[in-house]
Amino acid sequence: MWAAGLLVLMTGWTVHYFARHLTGALAYGALGIAFAAFGCMQWINGMFNWTYVPGYLYILMIMLATRKVLYPSCREHKLVFQWNLQSAAASAGMLIWLTLSAALPLYLFPAIQLDNPTGQYAVGTTTYYLADNDRPEARTDNPDDYRELVVQVWYPAEKKGVLESAGYHPHASHMINNMAEQFKFPAFLLANYGDLHTHVWKEAPLSEGVSFPVLVFSHGFMGSRVQNMFQIEELVSHGYVVFGIEHSYSASGTVLADGRKIKPAGNMASWPSDEEVQRDLDEWTADVQFVTDYIMKINEADPQGRFTGRLDTGRMGVFGHSFGGLTAANTLALDERFKAGMNMDGYPYGDVHLRELDRPFIHFSASDGLPPAETITDAELQSFGLTREQYKYYKEEEGARIRALTENGHWLRLEGAGHFSFTDLALWTPLAKTMGLMGSLDVRQAHDIINAYTLAFFDLHLKNKLPHESWITSDPNVVLVK
Repeated sequence: MWAAGLLVLMTGWTVHYFARHLTGALAYGALGIAFAAFGCMQWINGMFNWTYVPGYLYILMIMLATRKVLYPSCREHKLVFQWNLQSAAASAGMLIWLTLSAALPLYLFPAIQLDNPTGQYAVGTTTYYLADNDRPEARTDNPDDYRELVVQVWYPAEKKGVLESAGYHPHASHMINNMAEQFKFPAFLLANYGDLHTHVWKEAPLSEGVSFPVLVFSHGFMGSRVQNMFQIEELVSHGYVVFGIEHSYSASGTVLADGRKIKPAGNMASWPSDEEVQRDLDEWTADVQFVTDYIMKINEADPQGRFTGRLDTGRMGVFGHSFGGLTAANTLALDERFKAGMNMDGYPYGDVHLRELDRPFIHFSASDGLPPAETITDAELQSFGLTREQYKYYKEEEGARIRALTENGHWLRLEGAGHFSFTDLALWTPLAKTMGLMGSLDVRQAHDIINAYTLAFFDLHLKNKLPHESWITSDPNVVLVK
């Protein structure tokens, strides 16, 4: 962003220099054309962001103002200043207003860059488009439609040859348009989130040598396969291969192999019925198991040739956020191929808590989650579609169900974290706290803590790598509930 700003400044002052020899109209036209051309170049190259516009206008207006003062006519190149208290105050006020107008969008919607992963490996990525011909698509009216999934894989890579940096999501505009519709605000406000900078390389060669343990990630309802890149990059840099599933018709960014853009169905604000929960949970769990079958196949013979014999399918884990976290718990209970699982702040809907989880499992919850039954407002209850008595029942059930799920595991609570503190979305804007997307805990600190615990947990159970004895209570912001 700063490089772009510097280029704008250099371009503008170059035109400004030559504009002093032109008449007023031609001078202003030259400046306007130069800035419009620069904006078009940024747009074409995918670098344009609306938050830059006030800054560009600020520079343009300063240049126009200084030209008027320094070069009052095209024929006279002498310095002319007309100065009095009134004009000085007006100029100072205008300068302050312009400065704030230019700076505020950059502060509220900054360019986002993830922290550098701490492991030894670079991060590569590739994408598979899969079709389950044994499962008709229940979300469409066409009986000939079958379940189709987009699966993105991140893996330990070698930085060899000429590599292309991967963006956040290959269809970011589709993703943020659907997200904006759910959150009910203009899509352009999410532009910086769609432009989030990663440390990932497209189609980079897989790191040579050992086979790598495998993790499967399931996003939250209306989320996307990339929503936890802060966590995925860290895991991959430490030697894991992560398969991220985009659950079609429940994700924001799904574009299938033939270019069809899938619009998510449902409303993330309303409380789901028992029938909806069971339908979605069965579907998502089947998605994970289908992808797991495919993992087994490409470990035998990968059509791309990359993963053949390089995936340690005897060491697999599953994790997810929100409804994806519940899916991880359900999958762990049903599929013995997975040796460990983690749920990040997913409410224990349905009857998953009645299943026996006999393998390591962590439920990681936010402290600033669902409000207490005594303080929830009527408007919040209306958005959930629940009565106060129904909400009180679900609140009381939450703790009992999590304790049942963690009978052979741990229930951790991250103090000061909100529901979206477990995702990249909390990085979107400093207003995230005000909007309830995150809690009082700084988002970068929350991500560091989540990464440390995720890595320690899977290292212990998939790599037999013993952490220090007190790792489960090593951070003062993490409470061991059970």
